[in-house]
Amino acid sequence: TIASVTSRNSHDAPKRGDLVTFSKGKGGKAKEVRVEKRLTAMKIAGKLNDISKENDTATFLAAKGGKFGICLSDVVNCKKDMLKDKEAVKDIQHDGKIVGICRSADLYLESTIVTGSAKKERPKLNLTVKGS
Repeated sequence: TIASVTSRNSHDAPKRGDLVTFSKGKGGKAKEVRVEKRLTAMKIAGKLNDISKENDTATFLAAKGGKFGICLSDVVNCKKDMLKDKEAVKDIQHDGKIVGICRSADLYLESTIVTGSAKKERPKLNLTVKGS
C-alpha cells in the first residue's frame, strides 16, 4: 500500500482525495510518495443513465445537480457489461474533471459474486489510479 511505502507516521500518509507525487520503483511499485496538497479531489454521489455500451458512453447525474457525459472507460473495478441504467455510483472529480467512477455496490462491497449455484466471497477491493 502507499501508506507502507512512506517512511512517515500514519498522520502524514496520503488519504483519499489527496494529490500525491511518487516515482516508480523496481517492479512498478510506488516509492518516495509525497503529499503535494490535501483534499484536492471531491467524491460525488449520483447515478449513471443513458448507458451505451456500443459507444462506450453514459451520462453521470450528480445527486446534488449536474450532468456529465462520461466514457465507460472511466469506470473502475467492474466490467461495463455489469453496468445498469440508474445504478448508484460515486465519482472522483479533480479540477472539474471526472477521473474515476465506481459503482456504490462495489465501493461498499454490497454486491455478491455468484458462480453457477455457489456464492463466492468478494475479492479485496483494488481500485487503480488513472493517469491523465
